[in-house]
Amino acid sequence: MEKEENGTAEMLLCTSCQLRAFCPYFVSEVLSAQSESLQDFLLRTSVLKQFSGALCDCLTGRHDGAQQLAEMERSGLFLEALDGTGEWFRYHALFAEAMRTEAQHRLGEDTLRALSAKASSWFEAQRRFAEAIEAALQAQDMPRAMVLIGQLVGARPLHELQEVHELLLWLQQIPEALLKYYPLLCQHYAAALLFSGRVVSEELPQLDKLLQMAEEGWRAMGDTSRIGEAQTFRAMIAVRQKARQRALALARGALTRLPPEEKAWHNISLGIVGIGALQEGQINIAHEALQEARARWEAAGNFGAMCGITLLLGKIYYEQAAVHKAEGIYRQVLALARGAEDGDDTAHALQGLAAVAYEHNELAAAEQQAQETLDIGKQIADTELQVEATLLLAHVEHARGQSQAALQRCASLSSMPPGVSALSQPLHAQIDRKIQAVQARFQLAIDDHSAVQRWSTSRSQDDEQISQFQREYEELMIVRLLIAQGDGGEAQEMLTRLRAEACEAGRLRSMLEIQLLQAIAYAAGKQVKEARQHLLIVLTQAHTEGFVRLFLDEGETMAALLYSLIPSQRHA
Repeated sequence: MEKEENGTAEMLLCTSCQLRAFCPYFVSEVLSAQSESLQDFLLRTSVLKQFSGALCDCLTGRHDGAQQLAEMERSGLFLEALDGTGEWFRYHALFAEAMRTEAQHRLGEDTLRALSAKASSWFEAQRRFAEAIEAALQAQDMPRAMVLIGQLVGARPLHELQEVHELLLWLQQIPEALLKYYPLLCQHYAAALLFSGRVVSEELPQLDKLLQMAEEGWRAMGDTSRIGEAQTFRAMIAVRQKARQRALALARGALTRLPPEEKAWHNISLGIVGIGALQEGQINIAHEALQEARARWEAAGNFGAMCGITLLLGKIYYEQAAVHKAEGIYRQVLALARGAEDGDDTAHALQGLAAVAYEHNELAAAEQQAQETLDIGKQIADTELQVEATLLLAHVEHARGQSQAALQRCASLSSMPPGVSALSQPLHAQIDRKIQAVQARFQLAIDDHSAVQRWSTSRSQDDEQISQFQREYEELMIVRLLIAQGDGGEAQEMLTRLRAEACEAGRLRSMLEIQLLQAIAYAAGKQVKEARQHLLIVLTQAHTEGFVRLFLDEGETMAALLYSLIPSQRHA
């Protein structure tokens, strides 16, 4: 394959060299054969990528441009018509290159820049801003080019940016020393880079720098609304960098500055606040913000954004222990996503349904949905989806008594190809930690306490990048280890704190799990009455929503506790 590519490149280079060999011919045999008047016409108009008679008159000072072009077309002088009216033309590429080279020699760079500047003014008068910008850049008149770009892009909202490719080509030619004085262009430059789809994680700091320059410029101008736009945009970048706290601070700041009519920016900031609150485990706050964001996107007719927010609401209902409601949400989005052939939303809806099916102990359904999620995750190159689906498949194996297979599946995540493995990407520290924590859960189930102790001792205390759910998952793993080691007192202290935090934040599913572990801790300490009381509370609350794995995943200890409750219930 490499040899084929090298051969193709050599062939193209050879062809290019052969074609360039015609350039001297165009000068000596074609240009020189024309009248001096026509030679001057050809050289002066060579700075133009496309031209009309009127534009040629502007550059040559003549009044017969249209007639001259018609004559050139009839005589076959390397002219190509661009429309059916015979108004706009361009030179054939090699002929144009030869003329430009000769024009540099005969007329000089200063004259050519002056001609390009004239063309830019002419295009601007005709409101052909793209051509005016390119001519200004060719004239190396950067301030003028910046003003023209601002006129072109400033009349429409940033999220409706369409000239992405052209804008990148233009702004890449403008020095940063000039760009920083024009905040509108800094902001649009960052947007063009982001919307181009070619930005990798290493380039995100450059985007943030452009947006910081934009924000500083808007502050100097006292434009509060534009500051809010820049902060929203910076929050979007921070989300991609997994910098949750910075994203939240920027989005909250933006919401205080954005006027009501800036609906799109307001909705984006509101969504970021809701997502950030969800990652911090603040379910009540997240629910309020995302409900409002969903209603706003629906009113705006943006059903793609609405579906994304709806999926997050499904996660919130699950964490509120409203499993049936979460399942309904996921099924609704799945039907819409499949109809729209949206792989991303389809995969996330399936992921949610797989989690629900697992909780209901419907292992075959959970396996099928998780496998489909994994397949789509591979198709769309979504690392997090692949890892989450793989871990759920491992849980299914563990639930079927195949603990070693589950551990091997977790270990396989470490050997994913470069660029896909979560372990190879620093920004995915949360995924890396989740893999290790899930492995520890399986190891504890097979009584490999030493392995779990090593995980507990070595786990990082740097919690900045991980979510509240991951932090809680790890702390509950520590609780299970303490109970297994006979240290029920410290376990109960941790559980009391965790229960209060979960209650305040509205994490009702977490509260069920915590109360269940409290029952296990009481049972381990021979406090049978307290253990039964806590277990009965959890059973009563969990029954209506079909929680099953919540109990089964605690293993034989929970089974014994449940059996101990049966005689007392019969007696009652």
